Amino acid sequence: MQHLRRIIAWFESLETDKSFQEWIPIVLKSLGVVTYAFALVWSIMLVVSVIAERDSNGIGLFLYQLGGSILMALFIIVAGMVLIMLFWNRSKKIKTLHEETNHILLNIAVILIRLVGEVALIVYVSIGIRGLIAGVFGLMLPGFFNPFDFDLSISFNWTFGLISIIIFPLYGIITMVSSYVTAALLNLVVGMAKDLRKISDTLSTEEPS
Repeated sequence: MQHLRRIIAWFESLETDKSFQEWIPIVLKSLGVVTYAFALVWSIMLVVSVIAERDSNGIGLFLYQLGGSILMALFIIVAGMVLIMLFWNRSKKIKTLHEETNHILLNIAVILIRLVGEVALIVYVSIGIRGLIAGVFGLMLPGFFNPFDFDLSISFNWTFGLISIIIFPLYGIITMVSSYVTAALLNLVVGMAKDLRKISDTLSTEEPS
């Protein structure tokens, strides 16, 4: 029963905006670490998969694809570093919210909505550049259902690389702009709530003549 009471107490704590301000930054930092770890493991497995296929390719093609896989791996690691820095920056921004004490939850929602668009842009641009590198170096990308299954992959060519470097960043830009517009609309609601509260406080302090 004691554990059940703690669960109920935790839900009661969610009624205050401050509780969200405490644990959401922890979640964002954790997501950043997981994202970077995923990028690091994926990059290592990409290079290993190319090395594992060295016997089926000539030495010239092997070195060419190995160079491409290393280049792609380095890029993915850099993208992972950008993502973890972004997650940590937004978590710090949420943690330091203090001016709008009456609308903390709405301000957190604005930051998270923008974060979704920013992450989408980075991911889509990364996919586009990965596709371009894969097309240039004749590499293979992992299967859709299993990101670490390089045996079920298909080889991409120049055409796919050129298309991906155009289409995927465009998707990312559209997603980020959409998220920023949504965040701006929500921010407008926050501003209206602030103004209404100020008007209410002003009226309540005025004494009838």
